[in-house]
Amino acid sequence: MYSLFAMWACGLKGIKWKIMEKVLGRREAGIEIRFPFGNDVSLREALRAVDESVREGDVRWLRRKGRVWVVDLTMLKAEIGEHPAAEDWLNGLALVEPELEAEAEAFGHPVQLKRKWLVFTILREEHVLNQQKRVFLSHKGVDKDLVRQYCDTLKSLGFAPWLDDEAMPAGTEVDRGILKGMQDSCAAVFFITPQFRDETFLRDEINYAVQQKRLKGDRFAIISLILADKEGCRGKVPEILSPYRWETPETSLDGLRKIIQALPLELGPPDWRDGLV
Repeated sequence: MYSLFAMWACGLKGIKWKIMEKVLGRREAGIEIRFPFGNDVSLREALRAVDESVREGDVRWLRRKGRVWVVDLTMLKAEIGEHPAAEDWLNGLALVEPELEAEAEAFGHPVQLKRKWLVFTILREEHVLNQQKRVFLSHKGVDKDLVRQYCDTLKSLGFAPWLDDEAMPAGTEVDRGILKGMQDSCAAVFFITPQFRDETFLRDEINYAVQQKRLKGDRFAIISLILADKEGCRGKVPEILSPYRWETPETSLDGLRKIIQALPLELGPPDWRDGLV
């Protein structure tokens, strides 16, 4: 089930992609993306060539992050079109470490290499599980600037925070978008200031979080940060959240530390920044 499509006006041509459907006992469902090269190319050279195309803006759905690559599956899906086997999962971001594979001539004596492929493989089940590692940030609109600071810092540490105005494009049905965001997350952080009220969408977010906690158990955390305003007045924990973990940090740094300690995730090993590998 290979499908060919031209590269988007860049130097690399003949990219192949394949939607893989699960075959019992043989392979997993997923997507495979192949960049073609000559038979004498090395892995380093192939990576450099793709990286150059990415930097020039030719490959919009791919970018390098240290030793791994980030594939924007939502953007890729828009490029390659709809596919029934991938409709329910081909979205979001996936981290991939590509491999170089050799293709031999079918009737060569002796066997000769025909070409090499730089292969990006994304498995459906693994991707769906990784998608559920987001961190849902629940807050009152008036506290947006404060929460955005937490969001930006979590991103810089490698986490994937869910913030409504970033995660829900214009036109998204709000209630459905919130539910999907909670389902894709491994934690819900409630920023409770004196302005926080258990009403409307905030009530829905709390209910969705409790539901996910019951479904996922230890793979989902509910964290409430009880924050003070400029006058030193703190918010009050809604009764439905009182059985779960809540903290009263004195500073934003302390609040960030409390979040990271409560997450069912751990930070990965240190690695070189982009461009230093």
